[in-house]
Amino acid sequence: MDTEALFDQFKAFHKTQSLSDSQNHFIKDGVNNPDLFGKQKTKILFIAKEHNYIGLPDDQSYACDYRVWSKQGIYLRFAHRLSEWAYGLMNNFPPYEQLTNKNKHEALQSITFINVKKASGSASANPEHIC
Repeated sequence: MDTEALFDQFKAFHKTQSLSDSQNHFIKDGVNNPDLFGKQKTKILFIAKEHNYIGLPDDQSYACDYRVWSKQGIYLRFAHRLSEWAYGLMNNFPPYEQLTNKNKHEALQSITFINVKKASGSASANPEHIC
C-alpha cells in the first residue's frame, strides 16, 4: 500500500472517531525528502507525540503535511530543534557556531519524522486511537 493511501485510511478513521475537526488537524509525516534521506549514512527517525498545527487558513494542504511544510524552511522551535539534532547526529556534533540555516534545512530534509498521535490540539492521546 502506498503512503498516501495509508494516510487516507488514517484520516477516514479520525473522522469516524471525531478526532479531526477545524481545531484538530490530521498531520501527514514521513520521509521529508526521499533522495536526501537515502544518501545519509546515518538514517534518523524522530518520533514525536504530536506536531503543533502551524496552518495557514487559506492553505490547508500546506498546513497538514509536515513533508511539504519542512521543504518551505525552518519555522517554529519544533523544526529548529529537530534540524539541530539531525545535523549534530549526522555530523558527529561539530561546534554549534558552525551550524548555518542552510545546514539546518538540509538536515531537516534528510530525516524522517512521525507523529504518533496523528492529530494536534487535544491534551492527551487515547491509546485506542494511536495508529
